[in-house]
Amino acid sequence: MAKKNLRELIGEIKSSQDIVDYIQAAAVSLKPSSAGKFKGLCPFHGEKSPSFYVDSNFQNYRCFGCQANGDIVNFVQEYENLSFIESVKKLAELAGLEYQLEDSEPSFNYRAIRDCVAATHDFFADQFAALPSGHKAKREVLKVRELPLDGMAYGYAPDGRQNLYKHLSGKGFSDEIILQAGVCSQFEGNPKLYDFWNGRLMFTITDPAGKPVGFSGRKLNEEDKRGKYVNSSDGPIFDKSSVLFHQSEAKQEAKKAGVLYVAEGQFDVAAIAASERPNVVASSGTAFTRKQVLMCSRMVGESGRVVFTFDGDDAGQKAAYKIFSIADELQGQCYVVSLPEGQDPCDFRKEHGSEALQEYLDEKAVPIVDFVLDVIASRHDLKDPAQSASYLGEAAVVLKSVSSPALRSTYAKRVALRSLMSISTVEDAIASAKSSKELPKRAPRPSEGEEQEAVSSRSDFLTNSQKEEKFLADLDSNLVKEAYARLLQLCLHQRSLIPELLKLKDEAPRPFIGIAREISKLEPSAPIIPENSKAPMILETVISKDYFPYLNIMEEEDIAELFSSISEEASTAQELLELKRSSRRLMEVLQDSSDTELLKTADSERTDA
Repeated sequence: MAKKNLRELIGEIKSSQDIVDYIQAAAVSLKPSSAGKFKGLCPFHGEKSPSFYVDSNFQNYRCFGCQANGDIVNFVQEYENLSFIESVKKLAELAGLEYQLEDSEPSFNYRAIRDCVAATHDFFADQFAALPSGHKAKREVLKVRELPLDGMAYGYAPDGRQNLYKHLSGKGFSDEIILQAGVCSQFEGNPKLYDFWNGRLMFTITDPAGKPVGFSGRKLNEEDKRGKYVNSSDGPIFDKSSVLFHQSEAKQEAKKAGVLYVAEGQFDVAAIAASERPNVVASSGTAFTRKQVLMCSRMVGESGRVVFTFDGDDAGQKAAYKIFSIADELQGQCYVVSLPEGQDPCDFRKEHGSEALQEYLDEKAVPIVDFVLDVIASRHDLKDPAQSASYLGEAAVVLKSVSSPALRSTYAKRVALRSLMSISTVEDAIASAKSSKELPKRAPRPSEGEEQEAVSSRSDFLTNSQKEEKFLADLDSNLVKEAYARLLQLCLHQRSLIPELLKLKDEAPRPFIGIAREISKLEPSAPIIPENSKAPMILETVISKDYFPYLNIMEEEDIAELFSSISEEASTAQELLELKRSSRRLMEVLQDSSDTELLKTADSERTDA
């Protein structure tokens, strides 16, 4: 074999390998842009509008968003985290080019390694097919998981230490190639090679083109002391942080449906696929990486959804937050389905059936930001002011990580609804928060004594100046103003409450004293905003943007009905001040009547108050 210099080899690679075909095989969806040019979403940074262009005439690419550019060798180098020389050698092997570089021997024979992994896949598949129906490997699929055998490419690594090794050696693979393929291992000081898996149910992990690159083995015997799943180690053709199990089978349906489901394990993938949702993938023995999230996003396109399925336990919540934190620019695309605690998709399908799993996946998916905020809210008693303030602080940390200003603004309003703080208070909390990659820890619950003390301080804060100062220091300085403003507004609709207003007249914040006196003189039959009153003053102060953000865009009859329904529940001024919480929730919900789920939540919480 004649020696070649590097320039000659790269020239042969470019002549034999089309950059457009290679990039598309890497799961980057490209669409024709103009003659000989294609465009798509950049694989090197998150984006919603295509700025990545590939030129088939010049055989190069350029992203006008992150400025990534180069030829096919540069693409392999950046996309697969290889050195320049390793990228050249890999492309040469894939193109079937025989070469020997001047003064250099190839570090990896990629073609031989791929052939070895493919031969291993065939060996495992043949072993599984030959098993009797009652064998533990097939019983695990059919009986334990209740899955069809033809729904997934199952394999079996037989018991024994050298069954696979002898098979591969018999096919002419050298020990060096077998070791580099990662399918056998070698103990220190021992020249013999031993099978990496034995007595395990095997799953094959493929690249986007469907070629085997690695394996995951599920244990079948309790005597097996290794982990429940043992995955291929990273090697020349396998990088667990850059591959997705079932990707080649899922990509076509994901693109068509605009939805990709992401499960936590191989059996979960099998269960979802068996429920007529073949557009499902999983990571391979590692937590989801940013690169994998970007791969998922590219599979569904800029307007598609990536739906993660997690157990409803703490581990599932932490996993969802990890996704949220590593793919900030894709938060609008990411959704979460939380399974009932203690169940995964495979368990759910087994108990409820395929159709029920389909419906659950379709109906229970929520935006990932909603999911994270719901988790934080569930850890707090939002009727307790101190807990509500704690919730605001933790939610602000989450919203600090939301990259889209529009999305952040929308969720700031929802946090204000839950915490009963003003929008400006929430925005200030977000501005001063520090981003975090970890889900905030659960807020400690107060002891019984502390809880009683908190209740006492809330019950008389309007008549004890010291406790009022402490209360306001813990919460928002506008809280008393907001509460009193609501009381005034209630009195405009329910004149029977005016005596309660008079009891608190001396405690009113200064801007409200004059209005309180004016309202106290109203006759029961007077209009909501009396003609002979200082209407501009009432409109500006009581129904202002600061205290009643959305009342000024509501119809008068809607305002009357809202406050009438709330005031009917109150018999004392203190109850009115407590009901300010539910009234605020309803008002913010009414900003967007299309948000029916939020409206139901607020209404139920008002009823329970």
